[in-house]
Amino acid sequence: ATTLSPDLHPLLTEYVLRLLNKKQVTTVNSFLNIESCDLAKIANLPPVAITTIKNHLEQSFWDSIYKGVSSNSRRRPAIATGITALDELLRGGLRPGHIYDLCGESCAGKTQLCLTLAANVAFAHSNRPVYFFDTRSAFSAIRIQQILERKHKDLSEQRLAQTLDNIKVEHVFNPELLVQAVEQLVKTKRAEDDPAPALLIIDSLPSLWYLYHNAESIGVPFGLLEKLICALRQFGMQHSVAVLLVNFTVQARDGAAMQNERRINSYGRYSAMGHYWESATGTRLYLMAKEEANDIGERMVQVWKSSHLRTGAEAVIRITDEGVV
Repeated sequence: ATTLSPDLHPLLTEYVLRLLNKKQVTTVNSFLNIESCDLAKIANLPPVAITTIKNHLEQSFWDSIYKGVSSNSRRRPAIATGITALDELLRGGLRPGHIYDLCGESCAGKTQLCLTLAANVAFAHSNRPVYFFDTRSAFSAIRIQQILERKHKDLSEQRLAQTLDNIKVEHVFNPELLVQAVEQLVKTKRAEDDPAPALLIIDSLPSLWYLYHNAESIGVPFGLLEKLICALRQFGMQHSVAVLLVNFTVQARDGAAMQNERRINSYGRYSAMGHYWESATGTRLYLMAKEEANDIGERMVQVWKSSHLRTGAEAVIRITDEGVV
């Protein structure tokens, strides 16, 4: 086990390490296994600082952490999305145990991309389901069926039914219930005939939190977000699950975002979920319509930030009757 030291992160000062040592938090694994809110009290640091340290440690010690918590002793291969350009952008597909933040404006095609991913992964991984948390009644089994039938011309009724059954949908319209549902996934011991999902999708987060906060507000309830990301991170790493979260973007106006130290992308937009969320996920993707090619459904996916992908890298995809291709 790797011992915590000042060399691992600037915020891990000698003073902070002494406080952690008093509570027997001496290794990277022990640090990552304690909830951030508890660590913040122990180390006398703000919760956002703890999250920053955790993200850095997870990125630096990915292989050893993954081996320590995965049911397998090795990393699983990337989960192909079935969308050629996107898989190339993602270096083979979605990384198991990794959390992706899919951002975009309204009508950019985020839900269409989620439905396509659900259909493709459920079809390709018949031994592992896809979990789809629908927070705004956007999930469409009819659209999933259309994608499958258009993409697989000789699809039998039995295989279609099996694939549809392989997508487990849960409708959640309350942030507290979403957190409870994900925490329950972490606590539940899985039987041999109940495999963990290959992919977990939440479409979307802001639609829940905006029930209580103005869309321009950055005061998203920190406690719930902290619990959610901790549970998602633990579930993903324990069971080699790729996690995709749908998010919105906000247009930066009059330098307000800059004054608040928000991370603005190259198109002048920032993530809608507040300061904390900017460092909570490992990879953030930005989906946008190509204005000059809207008639053929073209969209562009850009790597906004990532621990393992080149920032600014782009791929062009299209929304068709077969889903996103």
